[in-house]
Amino acid sequence: MLFKLVKGIGRQYVMIALEEDIKEEKVECVLSHLLDDKSSGWDGITSEFFEAFVQQLKGLLTMLFQEVWSSGKMLDSWKFGPLKLIPNI
Repeated sequence: MLFKLVKGIGRQYVMIALEEDIKEEKVECVLSHLLDDKSSGWDGITSEFFEAFVQQLKGLLTMLFQEVWSSGKMLDSWKFGPLKLIPNI
Protein backbone atom coordinates (compact mmCIF):
# COMPACT_ATOMS: atom_id res chain seq x y z
CA MET A 1 0.00 0.00 0.00
CA LEU A 2 1.31 3.45 -0.88
CA PHE A 3 0.72 6.69 0.95
CA LYS A 4 -0.15 10.08 -0.44
CA LEU A 5 0.68 13.39 1.18
CA VAL A 6 -2.31 15.69 1.35
CA LYS A 7 -2.10 19.34 2.32
CA GLY A 8 -3.24 19.87 5.87
CA ILE A 9 -3.04 22.99 8.00
CA GLY A 10 -0.54 25.63 6.85
CA ARG A 11 2.47 23.94 5.26
CA GLN A 12 1.85 20.65 7.07
CA TYR A 13 0.97 17.53 5.12
CA VAL A 14 -0.97 14.42 6.15
CA MET A 15 -0.38 10.93 4.76
CA ILE A 16 -3.28 8.85 3.48
CA ALA A 17 -3.09 5.31 2.14
CA LEU A 18 -3.69 4.58 -1.54
CA GLU A 19 -2.96 2.04 -4.23
CA GLU A 20 -0.92 3.80 -6.91
CA ASP A 21 2.69 4.34 -7.91
CA ILE A 22 4.79 7.13 -6.50
CA LYS A 23 4.60 9.95 -9.04
CA GLU A 24 7.36 12.43 -9.83
CA GLU A 25 4.89 15.30 -9.49
CA LYS A 26 4.11 14.28 -5.91
CA VAL A 27 7.79 14.02 -5.01
CA GLU A 28 8.30 17.49 -6.50
CA CYS A 29 5.37 18.84 -4.48
CA VAL A 30 6.70 17.43 -1.23
CA LEU A 31 10.26 18.66 -1.90
CA SER A 32 8.92 22.12 -2.73
CA HIS A 33 6.97 22.35 0.53
CA LEU A 34 9.48 21.16 3.10
CA LEU A 35 9.49 23.23 6.26
CA ASP A 36 12.37 25.71 6.50
CA ASP A 37 14.67 26.21 9.46
CA LYS A 38 14.64 22.55 10.47
CA SER A 39 17.84 20.82 11.49
CA SER A 40 19.39 18.51 8.93
CA GLY A 41 19.81 14.79 9.40
CA TRP A 42 23.09 12.98 9.99
CA ASP A 43 24.06 13.67 6.36
CA GLY A 44 23.91 17.45 6.84
CA ILE A 45 21.46 17.97 3.96
CA THR A 46 18.96 20.71 4.75
CA SER A 47 15.41 21.22 3.53
CA GLU A 48 16.65 24.37 1.77
CA PHE A 49 19.01 22.20 -0.31
CA PHE A 50 16.13 19.97 -1.47
CA GLU A 51 14.00 23.02 -2.31
CA ALA A 52 16.86 24.65 -4.25
CA PHE A 53 17.58 21.54 -6.33
CA VAL A 54 14.10 20.06 -6.63
CA GLN A 55 14.23 19.98 -10.46
CA GLN A 56 17.51 18.03 -10.44
CA LEU A 57 16.51 15.64 -7.64
CA LYS A 58 12.86 14.79 -8.28
CA GLY A 59 13.46 12.11 -10.94
CA LEU A 60 16.24 10.37 -9.04
CA LEU A 61 14.35 10.45 -5.75
CA THR A 62 11.16 9.17 -7.42
CA MET A 63 13.04 6.14 -8.80
CA LEU A 64 14.67 5.57 -5.42
CA PHE A 65 11.37 5.77 -3.52
CA GLN A 66 9.67 3.42 -6.01
CA GLU A 67 12.49 0.89 -5.65
CA VAL A 68 12.38 1.03 -1.85
CA TRP A 69 8.59 0.67 -1.88
CA SER A 70 8.47 -2.22 -4.35
CA SER A 71 11.37 -4.15 -2.80
CA GLY A 72 10.47 -3.44 0.80
CA LYS A 73 14.17 -2.88 1.49
CA MET A 74 15.74 0.29 2.78
CA LEU A 75 19.36 1.26 3.26
CA ASP A 76 20.53 0.57 6.81
CA SER A 77 21.87 4.12 7.02
CA TRP A 78 18.29 5.43 6.62
CA LYS A 79 17.32 3.70 9.85
CA PHE A 80 19.72 5.66 12.03
CA GLY A 81 20.14 9.27 13.02
CA PRO A 82 22.16 11.33 15.44
CA LEU A 83 21.09 11.48 19.04
CA LYS A 84 22.37 14.14 21.38
CA LEU A 85 21.74 13.74 25.07
CA ILE A 86 20.84 16.93 26.91
CA PRO A 87 21.56 16.83 30.62
CA ASN A 88 18.61 17.51 32.87
CA ILE A 89 19.83 20.11 35.35
